[in-house]
Amino acid sequence: MDKESILIIGGGAAGLMAAKELSIKYHVTILEAQERLGGRIHTLEAYHGAAIEAGAEFVHGPLPITLQLLDKANIEYKPISGRMYRIENGDWKEEEEMIEGWNDMIKKWLQSK
Repeated sequence: MDKESILIIGGGAAGLMAAKELSIKYHVTILEAQERLGGRIHTLEAYHGAAIEAGAEFVHGPLPITLQLLDKANIEYKPISGRMYRIENGDWKEEEEMIEGWNDMIKKWLQSK
């Protein structure tokens, strides 16, 4: 018996995970507007080989499921380390936290559980 077909719009992390899960039962097609898969995860080579994250997202650490999905979809990723910077009033400033007050928010959330 032929599998029913399903169309997934978008080949980012959510679309790839949906395709992986649904392909067990359905024939899956991913429709992606870009010429590449990966969605917001998009690393560009920059000046002297430095990496720039062009999207709104990057892989935070060695996440096994995410890395398996990237491998299966033949999406290249590169482990990097370094510092994060932002521009404030025209000057480069080293980022100390991803979100101001993040640690305090997490502590309060954990205390409320």
